[in-house]
Amino acid sequence: MRSNVLNLYLAMLAIQAGFILPANLNAQVQSPETFVGFRVGEDRKLFGWQTVVDYFYILDSASEKITVQELGETTLGKPFLMAIISSPHNLLNLAKYKNLQKQAANPRHLAGDDMRLLAKEGKVVVMITLNIHSTEIASSQESIELAYRLVTDHSAGTKRILDNVIILLIPSMNPDGMQRVVDWYQQYLDTPSEGAPLPYLYHPYAGHDNNRDWFMMNLAETKLVSKQYYHEWFPEIVYDQHQMRSESARLFLPPYTDPVNPNLHPLLLAQMNKFGKHIVSELQAQEFRGIVTDAFYTAWWEGTSVMTPWWHNMMGILSEVASVQIATPLYFPKGSLQGGRRGLPEYRARMNFLDPWLGGWWRLRDIINYELAITFALLDLAAREKESIIYNFCKMNKDAVERGKTEPPFAYVVPTTQHDPVTAADMIDILMQGGVEVHLAEADFIADSYKFKKGSYVISLSQPFRPYVKDMLERQSYPDLHDSPAGPPIRPYDVTGWTLPLMMGVETVEIESPFDADLTRLQSLETPPGKLVNDGERGYLISHRTNRSFALINHLLNKDREVFWLRNEVEADGTILQPGAIYVPDNEIEPKEIEFLARKLSLEIVRTNRKLIGQPAYRINEFEVGLYQPFTANMEEGWTRFILEQFEFPYKTIYNAKIRNSSLDGDYDVIILPDMTAQEIIHGRKKDRPDMYSPKIPEPYEDGITKEGVQHLMEFVEKGGTLIALDSACDFAIEQFGLPAKNIVKEVPESDFFCPGSLLEILVDNSEPIAYGMPSNAAAMFVKSPAFQPIYWSQRTGVPAYYPDYNPLLSGWILGEDKIQGLAAVLDIPVKKGCVVLIGFRAQHRAQTPGTYKFLFNAIQLSAAEEVVLED
Repeated sequence: MRSNVLNLYLAMLAIQAGFILPANLNAQVQSPETFVGFRVGEDRKLFGWQTVVDYFYILDSASEKITVQELGETTLGKPFLMAIISSPHNLLNLAKYKNLQKQAANPRHLAGDDMRLLAKEGKVVVMITLNIHSTEIASSQESIELAYRLVTDHSAGTKRILDNVIILLIPSMNPDGMQRVVDWYQQYLDTPSEGAPLPYLYHPYAGHDNNRDWFMMNLAETKLVSKQYYHEWFPEIVYDQHQMRSESARLFLPPYTDPVNPNLHPLLLAQMNKFGKHIVSELQAQEFRGIVTDAFYTAWWEGTSVMTPWWHNMMGILSEVASVQIATPLYFPKGSLQGGRRGLPEYRARMNFLDPWLGGWWRLRDIINYELAITFALLDLAAREKESIIYNFCKMNKDAVERGKTEPPFAYVVPTTQHDPVTAADMIDILMQGGVEVHLAEADFIADSYKFKKGSYVISLSQPFRPYVKDMLERQSYPDLHDSPAGPPIRPYDVTGWTLPLMMGVETVEIESPFDADLTRLQSLETPPGKLVNDGERGYLISHRTNRSFALINHLLNKDREVFWLRNEVEADGTILQPGAIYVPDNEIEPKEIEFLARKLSLEIVRTNRKLIGQPAYRINEFEVGLYQPFTANMEEGWTRFILEQFEFPYKTIYNAKIRNSSLDGDYDVIILPDMTAQEIIHGRKKDRPDMYSPKIPEPYEDGITKEGVQHLMEFVEKGGTLIALDSACDFAIEQFGLPAKNIVKEVPESDFFCPGSLLEILVDNSEPIAYGMPSNAAAMFVKSPAFQPIYWSQRTGVPAYYPDYNPLLSGWILGEDKIQGLAAVLDIPVKKGCVVLIGFRAQHRAQTPGTYKFLFNAIQLSAAEEVVLED
């Protein structure tokens, strides 16, 4: 159902596909098999994203049951599609049904009878998301067959689905990655490397972590889909298709396993359990085997595209089908299948694994068959129980509104006074993208004895998405789980703490009692206004506290302007700026230009009359950044690239060959090693004992930097370079360079110390240049990270951050916290003319921790700095 503007394009596509469209554009469309030239899912055959786009537009032109929308562009500029599939009547009345969905998502004005009437009148909306993980390629191929069957099948079951369900189908959540995987696979087809893992990230920045971005909203694709979730369509059900490891069950379906997040509505969990068990029953009747439930995936953590909607009272159904080697089939002989994962300790029949698959050939087409069967079983139940699903969605949203009126916390307040006010506004924007209602205080008010100023942000808990607000802003307390009292801890599925104010360094106050305030609901967020204040003539001063100040410095350096960091406190417009204040001499830039930058970056810049002659400072010179990119598809490297670009840091990617084969001094001032093990850095994916059953890693991508590269890195540092090691890469630097530091927790067994993804308190010495601009306390994302004991020696080792002498846990879970109390979290170690900076936690974790970016940014900008005394 496209507008006539596209008819010529569609007709051309149709002619290319081998058929002529009639005037009414309602012809019988070619089958997917005829269109692509082979059966979808055939061994070793794949098609790319443009084929998907072309086929969906042809379906759109040929059927009144589908309309295709381009929601925007992907990270690399490809069209990002969503197909809306339903009956012709429903598609002609989409505005009506979208309005009903908005009322169901915000039913404040609805009584019980009104909600039942809405449920009767409305259509249940099901969002189906495919191929977010690009190497899980089957669902992208399935997409065209699924759409074809829905619009061409005339059975009573499909008619019932289309009459009662509005399907929002995303053919690929990562078209860029889908195309990368197809190209990679086809490049090595019929070679020993057929089916080998990609050496680079399939999402340009995030790789597999594109499914960890769904509360932070960093990526273009996340933003596009989240807008449909929380602002446009409010689907009652989100169904996300994935693939998993090959050697165990054929399929995972809900129920999910423990622990259960306490903010989830019990009715939501009950409905997801029902859907999972119903689908198992339907598939079992069709003789699909090897289905496991109540296993593998927990109901605790949010951050994925299918789980984050849970806290918006939307069902999120995850399916995980056993993988092949991209499109190459695998054979499983008797005895090769195994358990050993949470919920399936052994590969044998049990109540959550009723009918084990016995083995044999497993093909791409098998995956597609499972996924199609799941989809139709889910849609059939959604159609049959339309009214109860919509009513329950209304009820849960209504419950959230009412619960927020009677149960604490009643609100969260983000005060006007913030260490970094721009990052505080960014947090509000992130929450609003997630559908959160935010108010602005029109006057000063008092709540829980706190005095808040006009302009404070107020987030009431009396709102439909109360579970999401609470889960994002409160501190998590993950349960201490063990298989046995003396056994090691059970690993969580992902991180255990994700408190947004802690990660972003934003002061947020939880309000435990009702209060009155003059509030206005924000419909959109205005960025805090930047400004140039005073009219002095001796230069410009900017606080180091705001992350955006680094973008300003990088912009000025790119224009060959002089920039300094002052090493002592300085007064500016009545405010004392801490050490690290940024100074730009008056003759370096015109007031109009710097005022423009102040407004663009939301910075307050003071034009001062203060004489700064004789002040000790660092002259920040232009620097060359080298970011090491291994051929192991390292996600933290991708996220580091992402934030460097966000803050306008120039950088060059360094590959193994450069480090192995040549001297590095003179090419870079600073080299960054992302979070990865020493083994990965030195040896890459090279195996000690090659085998004949795994795809061969193509030779250019197999090795790491090797011992020669280690020597070149050491020489680079000794001659004046800065090496920044992030998280696990710190062990590489300590061990290979013989640094005066020990990772105290490296050899501690998990039964004695375990912290797999939690926010820990660090104490910050912000007189250390690497900690300039930081508050005295911060939250560090600790993910099985190192903790350092510095060793005394003849040189000064800086300790910009360390763990307190008490339990550092702020959010999540830690076992054996005493093992790291008092240890260093960040070290600045001189090595001859250069230095090594060890940042022993994920300072830039998934671009979700702006509260600790400064450790990385300062270390970079200091890499080419020189100590000076300011002159006239």
